[in-house]
Amino acid sequence: MQTSKMPSQLLLLAVLLLASLSCGGAWVDDKATFNRVFAFDKPQDVDVLHSYYWKSPYWTTEYSYFIALKAPPKFTSGVTFAELMV
Repeated sequence: MQTSKMPSQLLLLAVLLLASLSCGGAWVDDKATFNRVFAFDKPQDVDVLHSYYWKSPYWTTEYSYFIALKAPPKFTSGVTFAELMV
């Protein structure tokens, strides 16, 4: 008698789809947003004044963020161009 792998394959597909849909969200003034944006830990001399981070709940990579910082010139010169700093 031949056993069908169809039910186990459908279960695996369902689990993967559900897992990929739960990866999104929105975070407002969350302490982890600095790391989400810059991919490194926040230095002690940098203060996050306000932040917003949104990531799509889909399998594609879509995100949007805003972060207001109070940081010394040595930090901003290593992260972006001086012309972009206000």
